Amino acid sequence: MICQPKQFVFILIISILLVNCKKSEPATPVVPVKTIANILGNKSWKILRAQEGSTTVYQDGRTDSVYPSYRNFLLTLSGQKVKLTEFISESFDGDWLVSETGGRTYLTLRNLTPAPTNSGGTVEFEVNSATDVQVAITTTKPNLKTGNTINVYTLTPK
Repeated sequence: MICQPKQFVFILIISILLVNCKKSEPATPVVPVKTIANILGNKSWKILRAQEGSTTVYQDGRTDSVYPSYRNFLLTLSGQKVKLTEFISESFDGDWLVSETGGRTYLTLRNLTPAPTNSGGTVEFEVNSATDVQVAITTTKPNLKTGNTINVYTLTPK
């Protein structure tokens, strides 16, 4: 049996379509990238380790820490509100934000009341690293309460 030209063209097109069509792959789910603000926000963070200048003064769980009162340190970020309780149990309330400048990430606590000494109501930290289970931050200005040192805090969720 000989195909007529129209039938031949039709069969040829169908054959090409069947050969070239393949099953579509399931879509790869898009995993949203966690920002520093997402990691930090809506959590309370306690100190794992405090370093004043080049000296480690507190390590969670150690009995020989130079300043065991760092166990009082707590940074609570809820919505855009912050409560900072320092190692000497002084507490400050205000707002917080995360910003980037020159490839560096900063956590800024602002409108703090009462205003921490010589701060103008603002305390800023550089965010060195951040995961859901650990954050490392460094003060951007010397802290008078710790002997005018730049401090590095390693935090974990409470």
